[in-house]
Amino acid sequence: MGEIAESMLNGEMCEGCGQWLGEDVGYPQYCSKTCAKDRGMESDPYEEEREIFEAYGFNVRIVNKRHIQLRLEEYEGIFFDWYATTGTLVKNNNGKFSKGVTVKEAEEVAIYIKNDLSGKSNEKQIKLL
Repeated sequence: MGEIAESMLNGEMCEGCGQWLGEDVGYPQYCSKTCAKDRGMESDPYEEEREIFEAYGFNVRIVNKRHIQLRLEEYEGIFFDWYATTGTLVKNNNGKFSKGVTVKEAEEVAIYIKNDLSGKSNEKQIKLL
């Protein structure tokens, strides 16, 4: 198998168009809903959430129907996994995982992450959930 095909299969490149997405995640993924539709995939089940996260400046990767990965360019090596069906949010800081918290709505997730990365407390927000 060629390098490009392998990069698409491990998620470094978009399976549809070949756009570079980043590090190896171990499974194929798409850069956009257009690429997914072009390959016969259903429409983006998280279209609304994606728009909210992108408005807050996040790079969004829809891993599967239950898992969304969020990153901010300025915080290299740090990303958050949000499992939308349960509302569980887990921080991955260069391979060190934090204890998950429950945050159900996309906008609350975005605010929680921004607060976490800027060092602000999320206690009030967690109590509201």
